[in-house]
Amino acid sequence: MLGTRSERVDPLVARIDELGPEGMRLFLEFQGRPARTEDLGFAPEDSTADRAKALGLFLGVMALRWVQKDEHADLPASAPPPAKPASAPPPAKPASAPPPAKPASAPPPPPPPHESTWLLSVQAGLSSDPGLATIDAGGGLRLRAGPFRFPLFFRAGFEGYHSLASSNGLTWSRVEPALGLGTRLHVPFGELEFGLDAGLQWLSASHTGGPGSARVTPFLRASTTALLDLSQHWGLSLGMQLATVFSPTDAYIDDALVARSSGFSWGALVGTYYRFGD
Repeated sequence: MLGTRSERVDPLVARIDELGPEGMRLFLEFQGRPARTEDLGFAPEDSTADRAKALGLFLGVMALRWVQKDEHADLPASAPPPAKPASAPPPAKPASAPPPAKPASAPPPPPPPHESTWLLSVQAGLSSDPGLATIDAGGGLRLRAGPFRFPLFFRAGFEGYHSLASSNGLTWSRVEPALGLGTRLHVPFGELEFGLDAGLQWLSASHTGGPGSARVTPFLRASTTALLDLSQHWGLSLGMQLATVFSPTDAYIDDALVARSSGFSWGALVGTYYRFGD
């Protein structure tokens, strides 16, 4: 056994096993460290003295190397403390559901249709009876009224027309008071009004060379009117109407028939109206 000692360290212990003529194996232990194994080889022509010198030099170098190192540098790392069992990660919080998307704001509802059926209109326009071959200008006043929200309403009107030019020497005038019923249909711009009226037609004829004459006959009139709302109460009206009398009118001059009404007349009217209530 060979050994070396330092004032600072414990001895280096070496156990030498002959391996053969060309080398040996060394088991080295220093300061209680785990043994190291080193193989030292020789040439066949090396003498025993040379081998001993080489062995001594090798052991000295090894001892010097270990001594010069920090005595803690080569110490095997102390066994790490037992790893703590990895703590289970905290349970993932369930992802909070995103707040429900706010529904797209609905467009503002259209303004409610006018509830009141009470309405007063003033209209002016043209009318004609094809049999009399004249164009008449005139107008009228109409009032409608009815229970709140009821689809039907009552109508009362008064219209008057006068021919713009004479025909066959005659100038015609007519006045038509009437009563009737109507209904309405709400549309985006306002209302469509449908009505049926019955009344009396007072028809007069004036002759440039003589006295005039007049006749009263019942009539029936159907009309359609568009009501265009301009504000809560005011608006414009556009209407068409068709009327028929129960018996045509004949016009005579000096016992000669000069004109006969066809029994039908048409009219186109435009005007304004005022809506009550609401």
